[in-house]
Amino acid sequence: MTKRAFIVTGPESSGTKMLTGALIASGFYGDDGHQQRLDSGVGFDEDLIVWRRSVPHGQNEQPLVEIYDELIRRGYGQGIVVLVIVRDIYATARSQVRTHSPRNMDEAYNSIAKAMRNVIGFLMTTSLPFHFITYESLLLHPQTLDKMLRTYGLRAGEFDYFDANLKWYRS
Repeated sequence: MTKRAFIVTGPESSGTKMLTGALIASGFYGDDGHQQRLDSGVGFDEDLIVWRRSVPHGQNEQPLVEIYDELIRRGYGQGIVVLVIVRDIYATARSQVRTHSPRNMDEAYNSIAKAMRNVIGFLMTTSLPFHFITYESLLLHPQTLDKMLRTYGLRAGEFDYFDANLKWYRS
């Protein structure tokens, strides 16, 4: 089997945890939380990994380049795929204001735009295969992930997607 590494990325609060969790449920090695064992070198003996990284990552606004370099070094070069998740911008911004560093909606909108510029710049620089997946398509059409994975000879496992957008529209 070809070693495959899927990088899951997107702005903070865009759904990277949920998408990574769905990939783990599909047999990928990785972590959907803030602590990533791959960050400390654990798991690179696996043939199928998922490495989650929201942008920015702490103070690092270019975290994807470091992941890419490490994956190349570890022998995943021909098997790297980037999954960019995007989410309703209002829900993403509201979630960022509540759980991350933006103090208000304007700062959150600017953070989202900056994150997307960084992600798109990374994609253009590396020329890696990539897919944009919307948070909402995963909720409305759970087969979305399976359809994409089939292009790589893989299948999606069972996963309970949850709609965290509703709370932002109810309040």
